[in-house]
Amino acid sequence: MLYGLDRSGGHHNNGIFLACGPSIRHKSTPLEAQIIDIMPTILYLSGLAIPDYVDGNVLSEIIREEYLQLHTIERTGLYKDLQTGRGEMTDEEKKLVEEHLRALGYF
Repeated sequence: MLYGLDRSGGHHNNGIFLACGPSIRHKSTPLEAQIIDIMPTILYLSGLAIPDYVDGNVLSEIIREEYLQLHTIERTGLYKDLQTGRGEMTDEEKKLVEEHLRALGYF
């Protein structure tokens, strides 16, 4: 049997990248995009700082110049809470997490 004819799909190094929205340049093509660039790009477009442990770069070539000028690319060493921007849990939050873990049998 010839390779590939017995399969419904396959894997290649090339992929497909699509982006749309008000902050995306019309008919832009990221020539050097890699899969590791997706996460930092999404974080940046969501207005969030990119943790230092996240690999990849923002695909700035697909982003409108106006957006890039208004929003700096920020990196952070801390994970920030998505709602409050805090890096630490309150005592109440810690207690709630402990209760959930206890219910799951971890304590």
